[in-house]
Amino acid sequence: MKPYPDTPLDAHRKVVLITGASSGIGRAVALLYGAKHSCVALVARRADRLEIVAEQVLRAGGQALVIPTDVSDRNQIETAVHKVEEHWGRLDVLINNAGYGVFGSIEECYPEDFEQQMRVNYLAAVYATKIAIPLMRRQGSGAIINVSSISGKAASPYDAAYCASKFALNAFTSVLQMELAGTGISVSLVCPGYTKTEWLDVVVQRRPYVIRTALSPMSPERVAGQIVSCAERHKREVLIPRILILPVLLQTILPTLYHWWQSRYRRYERHDRKRA
Repeated sequence: MKPYPDTPLDAHRKVVLITGASSGIGRAVALLYGAKHSCVALVARRADRLEIVAEQVLRAGGQALVIPTDVSDRNQIETAVHKVEEHWGRLDVLINNAGYGVFGSIEECYPEDFEQQMRVNYLAAVYATKIAIPLMRRQGSGAIINVSSISGKAASPYDAAYCASKFALNAFTSVLQMELAGTGISVSLVCPGYTKTEWLDVVVQRRPYVIRTALSPMSPERVAGQIVSCAERHKREVLIPRILILPVLLQTILPTLYHWWQSRYRRYERHDRKRA
């Protein structure tokens, strides 16, 4: 755990904890909060990458605390939240952003693929939230942002484990919103579509990854802006881009047509598109 810089907390600074902060959407969120002069706790496995992000947060005007953590380990993620409380005495915003993916059919994927995705994509958020809620209750305020995916709204072939973990996160978020109503703690769900990050370079491939989308990939900064907006405006749910409501509605209203479309859409593998 390394602070940048090790100075007392200014009462006007927000204290923010971000999981998956070493790259992609998490890094973009950290830099936005840095520009807002916030105190940002950076949580991820890659300590060297976190150090770089911490320096960028500092240059932007914020403070940073590097906490190398494997979020799939309950003790480590709980300890990370406790360290934020010990260092800054509060937690204003918890952003459960860490994600992990394995692409392949149910037959091709191993049981361990299902277990690890559930731990990283769902249970890590549960563990962090369970520790954060009592702290936020004592403060009388707080914001919890769970970063899910369009895959948590509309299922697709060869993503069974990932979709299952995100559907679980969505259900958890919905119940949390009901249970924390009137407490001063807001709960938001953010469901991005295809975003240009390192995801496709690190996703485990049990078969070649298929990219088929009519939409251009979004920048991490666009998603990060929506995440920060959720914390500030207490939005319940955001789908990015909004047009993704169409497959969600199709799956709900005409599930047979949706299943036919998805099975046809991903039936053939393509190798002509560069992974980005």
